[in-house]
Amino acid sequence: MTGILYRRVAAVVVFFWLSSCVLFLSGARAAQSACATSAAGRFYPSDPEELAATLSRFLNAVPPRAYPGRLYAAICPHAGYEYSGRVAAEVYRLLQEQPPQTVILLGPSHRVPLRGFAVWPQGGFQTPLGTVAVDERTAQAIQRAVPDAQAIPAAFAEEHSLEVQLPFLQTVAPRARIVPVVMNNAAYAHCEKLAFVLAGLLRRHEKFMIVVSSDLSHYHPDAPARVIDAQTVSMIEQLEDAELFSRMDEQGGRLCGGAAVTTLLLTMRELGVSKGELLRYATSAESAAGAADAVVGYASFIFCADAAAPERRKDMLSSEEKKELLAIARAAITAYLQSGSAANVSTDFPALRQQCGAFVTLKKNGDLRGCIGRIIADQPLSAVVQEMAVEAAVRDPRFPPVSTDELDEIDIEISVLSPLQLIKNFDEINVGTHGLLMRKAGRSGLLLPQVAVEYRWTREEFLQQTCRKAGLPTDAWKQGAETYIFSAEVFGEAEVNR
Repeated sequence: MTGILYRRVAAVVVFFWLSSCVLFLSGARAAQSACATSAAGRFYPSDPEELAATLSRFLNAVPPRAYPGRLYAAICPHAGYEYSGRVAAEVYRLLQEQPPQTVILLGPSHRVPLRGFAVWPQGGFQTPLGTVAVDERTAQAIQRAVPDAQAIPAAFAEEHSLEVQLPFLQTVAPRARIVPVVMNNAAYAHCEKLAFVLAGLLRRHEKFMIVVSSDLSHYHPDAPARVIDAQTVSMIEQLEDAELFSRMDEQGGRLCGGAAVTTLLLTMRELGVSKGELLRYATSAESAAGAADAVVGYASFIFCADAAAPERRKDMLSSEEKKELLAIARAAITAYLQSGSAANVSTDFPALRQQCGAFVTLKKNGDLRGCIGRIIADQPLSAVVQEMAVEAAVRDPRFPPVSTDELDEIDIEISVLSPLQLIKNFDEINVGTHGLLMRKAGRSGLLLPQVAVEYRWTREEFLQQTCRKAGLPTDAWKQGAETYIFSAEVFGEAEVNR
């Protein structure tokens, strides 16, 4: 009798366990197609009429204005509307004039730990104003292009950082679709990978833009909070992505969307944007419900294409600036070989303090001895050259490290890079002027302009060899690989010291 009872109880337990598994799996599949939002009634009104009236009041309080050139991106806060709605409205009033087609929403994952970032791939997000559709093709393209992208429904289930942007977006751009992305625990390399993909999307699609959701400092008294936030605002305005990333946890946390903001700044650099523009700053103490002893900072920014951002000209650097940069490269290598650490050489030339990408090439008796560079312009040119000179001397995997004895036989050449430009028409490639970057399926390869000249390649041979450098079939340029061109100002010791 006891055995029969035990088996019956066990059967009931198994039945309910299987039922719960079925419900869980079906719920997970449903979550992939529709996300039931959770911030309504807490961060913003749940009644549609009240919500619409609230949004209208915020937007009408912002005077109409035009923005210079194409609007690539914005940063908005994500607190309750009574605290930060007025700040966010500064951005959305601009979008009301020129509504985007697709908005890539980046924000922090407050509750679910991630390694990198998660993407919501399909369906839509429900708010009291209706459903916002996901741009499924773009979301899934990001997942394919970036191996670190994850599909984790739980990261979106109760995440307010993206949700509070949706009613604003529904009001000013009712036909816009979204690509929801949340991030935390992201390494700088994760931000770089995602930024490269996002820059490509913005180049190809004129009506795409990025909105990053982030508040600034949390729970300091009002006066100290404003000091901390002023430093953060300056880093964002100047696109100081590396400094922001390294300092975002200072002072108890400078901003909650640090990885997302870093990704945005890297993306803007890829696109040749030179600065961000602060639209409005406030703290929660300015709201009727806010207290001054523990505030949260809020800011809204926009990032527009520069009115005149021509391709980097030849002879951008003077003869003296070139000599200085080559001397910095040689001093860095010499110091590293003698002491194991590169000298931190400063410069008085303003042009060498501007952020720019560069490659350093080493040659010995005319033969290549090392070549390494950085494409993304995230540090001053002088600092990039110092770092890349050491990398080329001791860390190019194709060669053994340069020794002190052979340093006098080494000639240094520097290539200062222009911003990358995605092309569709291969006739735009000017062999001898342009370098190439080829990218497909997570693989990429770059060849500098002088390489094609040295080997006397035709345009087609240059394309084929760049594909080969990327580890791709030599015809990948015909099969959907992204092809970027850039120019480079190339100069070496043999030329400058002549």
